[in-house]
Amino acid sequence: MESVVCTLCHQNQSSPYYLRVKEAWLGQEEFSLVKCQACGLVYTNPRPTEQEIRRYYSTEFYGRGDRRFNPLIDWLITLTRRKRAKDIMKLRRPGVLLDVGCGNGSFLVNLKEQGWTVYGTELSTYAIARVSSEFRQHIFIGPVSEAKYPKEFFDVITLWHVFEHLPDPSNVLEELWRILKPGGLLVISGPNLESLQAKFGQEHWFHLFVPHHYYHYSPAILQTIVERAGFRTEKWSAFDPEQNIFGFVQTFFNRMGLHHNLLLDRLKSKSNRDGRSTSFRVRGQIALMYSLLPAVLCIGLVFSAFGWMSNNNGTMVMYAHKEKDRS
Repeated sequence: MESVVCTLCHQNQSSPYYLRVKEAWLGQEEFSLVKCQACGLVYTNPRPTEQEIRRYYSTEFYGRGDRRFNPLIDWLITLTRRKRAKDIMKLRRPGVLLDVGCGNGSFLVNLKEQGWTVYGTELSTYAIARVSSEFRQHIFIGPVSEAKYPKEFFDVITLWHVFEHLPDPSNVLEELWRILKPGGLLVISGPNLESLQAKFGQEHWFHLFVPHHYYHYSPAILQTIVERAGFRTEKWSAFDPEQNIFGFVQTFFNRMGLHHNLLLDRLKSKSNRDGRSTSFRVRGQIALMYSLLPAVLCIGLVFSAFGWMSNNNGTMVMYAHKEKDRS
């Protein structure tokens, strides 16, 4: 573990925010969040070192076998990827796109079918295990700063629920500014710490997802970081059904005191579930959770619809463009 200072203002003036947040997958460890008193950024501190964080991105994170989740959930995720591709096509004509943290590449496949030239980056070979060998040549394994893409090469760069995972977001933004064409589109999505969902969940909020999430952004803080790097915000969206509805439902069960992120575990394919969640006590919790799920899901739908209409949902999407001159 290492202690860090604020990445936004580089000050070491923080106060406790949440002292005991359970680790995302098994809930066996606890981490603390602090808030910078100078600029307001909330971040995980102390946090795992660069070497230690790798164990949190093992096969338990990416999943084993052909599927990470059960077939129904995988199908719903595929629909979400298609919607994301359609949203991009509404804003830009086909060009060259980079998806940072591309996962199984399904988002890129959708755009390639529409005439885009696509590239992706991922940190682990585990993540792209389900990518076809033919398509894998478009994906760089490692940080985007090590890919050495040409200057002003991309028309669009996307980071779907990746930015909060970056240990040094300012340096990454510098590289993205370099490789994005003037006027090019930058899309960043992630959890909204100022949302009603986050306030409801508090330290039990699913989207805190420690220690994988280093930083926990509000719209204002995210906009400040991005615009300091030479981008200008175009618009925001609070419509992200894959993340918002599930985020509320899982947070609700976490607040009930059930086995941490139990629903997430049960939605995985059988080969990827946590074997420790099959004790007699947890089996009773599973039965209770499933009996309550229809009602909680309905509440989650209403909660997310209100969040979408008020532009204050559990997750947010920022659309920005690269300024031609940062001076």
